[in-house]
Parts: sequence; C-alpha cells; structure tokens
Amino acid sequence: RKSLYFLREAYNILSHNIKLGSLDEKVKSIMVTSSIPEEGKTYVATNLAINFAQQGKNVLLVDTDYPRPSLYKIFAVENEIGLTEVILGEASIEEVLKPSGIEHLWIITTGPKPPSTTQLLESNQMKEFIKEADKLFDIVIFDTPPVFSLNDPVILGALTVRTVIIASAGVISKQMLKQAT
Repeated sequence: RKSLYFLREAYNILSHNIKLGSLDEKVKSIMVTSSIPEEGKTYVATNLAINFAQQGKNVLLVDTDYPRPSLYKIFAVENEIGLTEVILGEASIEEVLKPSGIEHLWIITTGPKPPSTTQLLESNQMKEFIKEADKLFDIVIFDTPPVFSLNDPVILGALTVRTVIIASAGVISKQMLKQAT
C-alpha cells in the first residue's frame, strides 16, 4: 500500500513538472519514449495519462509504436482501426476513439501498420491530427518506439510540446542517454 502511494506521488510530481516546465506555453502534447526497448515507456505513458485523467483533464493516449503496439492489449480494445486510418483520411478521430475504462481517458491505437511509418508521421495529415486532437482534449500523450530503433520519435518529438525519455539506470550509459536527447 505504501509503495502504491509513492508511485502515485511520483506521477503527480512528473505531471506537475511537465506543466511547470512551460509557464508561457500550455502543454497540450507530450511524447513518451525511451532509449532502448523494455525500459517501461508504455508503462510511464499509460500511468501519466491516468494521472492527468484523475486530475479531471480530458486525456487522449495515442499509440504510435507501430513495431510493438501494446496499448490495445493493456486496455483490452481492438486494434483493427486506429491512427493509420485517421492519417490516411479513412476515418475521423471520433470513429477510432476507444474508451479506456477510466473516466476522462481515451485511447487511439495504431491500427494497421502502414508501409512507411516515417511518411505517415511526417505528413501534413499528422500535423492536422495533432491540431485537431489538441482542440478536443486537454492533453494528448503519444507512446512512441524507442529512440534508437526508428526515426519515428525524432519526427514526433518535433511536433509535440514536451518529451519524456525513459532510461533504465545501470543499463543505459550516460553517453547513450546524451545521444538519445
């Protein structure tokens, strides 16, 4: 019970620091990534989204980790349609929104993997998706692949207001962490 309290408090501090990091600019979009796989980025993105939702914010959690999508498994929703269809103009945001089971928190899964995730994320349609999502939600959190696996986090990081990088202590060297940032 005590460890749950400390975990909840850690996410309160993280969400507070994200908001404080930009007094002049309202933080609407956050990208969560890691340097390598298995560092817990999806866990952090999910719990950060839950934390903001528990604060009464309307939150959208978007899975952009096409190589290893996992939000659909965590929230037990289907992944047949998702972000891919929105970017390709085959569906609206509202058509692919999935309830998380947590008040104020919505999910958009990846949907089918496109031939080129780089082209998808670099498109004007992706920029439009982010603008529209920013209008519909208080906070939009993107779960991305690790930085050292694809260009996708670099592309998405340029489109979001904040980036959170997860790094495993004792696993990632300071040099690798500097490269990731």
